Amino acid sequence: MNPICAAEPAEKRRFLLQAVVSVRDVLAAGAEESEILRTLPPASVAALTDTGLFAMKAPAELGGAEADPVTQLEVIEATSYIDPSAEWCLAICNGGVCITGAFLPQPAVEWLFTNGRTPRVAGSFTPGGKAVAVDGGYRISGRWPWASGIRHAEWLGAMTLVESNDGNSRYPRMSVIPATQVQIHDNWHVSGLKGTGSCDFSVADLFVPEAFTIDLRTWEPKRGGPLYQLRFPGLLINELAGFALGVARRSLDAIIDLAQTKRRATENRQSLLGGGGSACDRRRRPTLAGGAGTRARNFREGLADCVRRPETFSGAAG
Repeated sequence: MNPICAAEPAEKRRFLLQAVVSVRDVLAAGAEESEILRTLPPASVAALTDTGLFAMKAPAELGGAEADPVTQLEVIEATSYIDPSAEWCLAICNGGVCITGAFLPQPAVEWLFTNGRTPRVAGSFTPGGKAVAVDGGYRISGRWPWASGIRHAEWLGAMTLVESNDGNSRYPRMSVIPATQVQIHDNWHVSGLKGTGSCDFSVADLFVPEAFTIDLRTWEPKRGGPLYQLRFPGLLINELAGFALGVARRSLDAIIDLAQTKRRATENRQSLLGGGGSACDRRRRPTLAGGAGTRARNFREGLADCVRRPETFSGAAG
């Protein structure tokens, strides 16, 4: 078992943030390539896998870090600053291993988490399909959108609505299926976050054993600690917030850098006469940058304080 599983929270935080530092050059180098490929390049996938970052939210007893929400926030923000597409896939995979690792019955977990290895998981929480109960499991059909990371995923979560025998009622059930058993639709042609590869996928009349499904009417983790008692959106909110913080910091730094070097056309003419300056006046630059930076820091600190408080999610599983 990975020794980080049993480490104290402070040690887990140090380990995971150091892992982000160790993959920085690989992710940065692959950022442009991912925009061309419309999925993460193999080197980026390998880096996130080998360092254990894809296992950040997996239960410790299955070999994951089971990191606390504040640590998750910091890791995701740091990764998002380097490459937003890589971080988005990191967040989606961690959401997947979090749900499958904590809630799947033991027979399925033994298939997914073999020899302490955390699988790469993608999927969609949009109820894009239907499921019909049959002996031993369910037959599912449907099409699901926005499956970020599907090109490198090994397993997929597909939200289905189970139809009653009389067809008068339905309830949500997550089916976990091998990525090799779905059809991927190459429809992720977008202007931003191309590297997430968030294509649709579909199946037709696919049998899914009962053990590879999760009844979402109840919220009963079968393994792991308090983290998995959080319901939606609490279980995933740090991923979205961390992504926004990292992108905001990267954008702010890019704007500051541009303001320090870019010159307006009129200023270029003035410089020939000995005047002019950068596009952002030196007296205004600290105020503009400082104001935006302060707002980002206040947001981060407020969010971190929120997820540190036990009462924030009291009754979350009830």
